[in-house]
Amino acid sequence: MQNDLVNGPYLSRTAAAEHLRSLGLKIAPSTLAKMAVIGGGPPFSKFMSRVLYQPRDLEDWAAARISPKRNSTSENVSKVDD
Repeated sequence: MQNDLVNGPYLSRTAAAEHLRSLGLKIAPSTLAKMAVIGGGPPFSKFMSRVLYQPRDLEDWAAARISPKRNSTSENVSKVDD
């Protein structure tokens, strides 16, 4: 098992939401908390009771949810996996 400690830095849930916001992606820490319970959120680690996110995981998670560019809201565009 790889030691993820060397892959830091780690962000708190609030800092993770701020990091995504700095990329233009508005998400609340409470939304990240809910996703950590029900699934569908970015990967995280825990240190004792504290949830920690890595910036690269947040960016990869967000990028996977951004649709391709469209010219109209009526276009039915689905993201194609490479």
